[in-house]
Amino acid sequence: MENISRTDFGLRLMQLRKTKNLSMQELANIIGVSGKSTINEWEKGRGLPKKSTMDRLATVLGTNSNYLYYGDLNAFLKLKVLNVVNNYGYKSNVTFNKLIDVTNGNFHPDDVIVRHITKPKGSRLKR
Repeated sequence: MENISRTDFGLRLMQLRKTKNLSMQELANIIGVSGKSTINEWEKGRGLPKKSTMDRLATVLGTNSNYLYYGDLNAFLKLKVLNVVNNYGYKSNVTFNKLIDVTNGNFHPDDVIVRHITKPKGSRLKR
């Protein structure tokens, strides 16, 4: 999983829960967790739900797990780009927006397009 800010996750969860006019206990009952203390822990940034619980949570709140984990789409895609750059030793030679535009946000570090618009640190691309 990408770097997830538990604090930001908790704030998004609380905001969505309140928008749906659900108490912590009501939400806990609907998604099948032990009680309001579990929801409270997530909202305070002290933990994250399991994948199966996250899927139920997102459905009940009318969103998707990516939004709960990462926020808006640009924030999520930026984390994906930074993860590729940091983990695979690439130094970007194009803008973040260009990478998103040409890949529609679906990319892997081994994709041809990613190799063409990034370069290994310390090397030069032939023109």
